[in-house]
Amino acid sequence: MAGVAEPQNRQGGGRPHHLQARGPPPPPPRPLIDREKVGITHSHGMGNVRRQDDQKALADLSFQIGDYLDVAIL
Repeated sequence: MAGVAEPQNRQGGGRPHHLQARGPPPPPPRPLIDREKVGITHSHGMGNVRRQDDQKALADLSFQIGDYLDVAIL
């Protein structure tokens, strides 16, 4: 009777198969900086009127890293 409670299917280490911990693998480590595109920027004057400088990029305005920007998120 001693062998009745003993599982028959064993895998490495002598642990019964049904007692091994199984689950999804751990997620990969996240990068320190997580970048993704979140939206679109628009530059508009009053109403639908386009201004002359709407097509300028930050580089065209001598923007450098570290400069402050005034941004409104609507």
